[in-house]
Amino acid sequence: MVVIKSIDPFSLGKIFAVIYAIIGFFYGLAFFVISSILAAFTGSLPASGFGAAITSSPLAAYGMLPGSMALGGLPLGSLAGWMAGAAIIALPVVFGIGGFVLGSIAAGIYNVIASKIGGIKVQLDN
Repeated sequence: MVVIKSIDPFSLGKIFAVIYAIIGFFYGLAFFVISSILAAFTGSLPASGFGAAITSSPLAAYGMLPGSMALGGLPLGSLAGWMAGAAIIALPVVFGIGGFVLGSIAAGIYNVIASKIGGIKVQLDN
């Protein structure tokens, strides 16, 4: 049996950064899909077909139509579309940085604990 007495914080930080960046990519992809759907539903409704049917509903009287949603004068459809594009790039970067920091901290904590009570025993095959 081999005992892992210490872990290099930079090394574990790199591994965590890659793992968390991959997780962040999938979160960004999910956010991209959801935001794209939101952008499609908050855009302007067509004047015929489903759009005409929904504009005659009671929702129209209260300004609750998907096309009427706005935030500070900016239609939510365009805001959601912008957020969708930004998330697929930003989330992997943010998650990767967070993963590096967490991995480095975890290695430091492991090193302190392993020096006091002993490290993890691992059996390696030649």
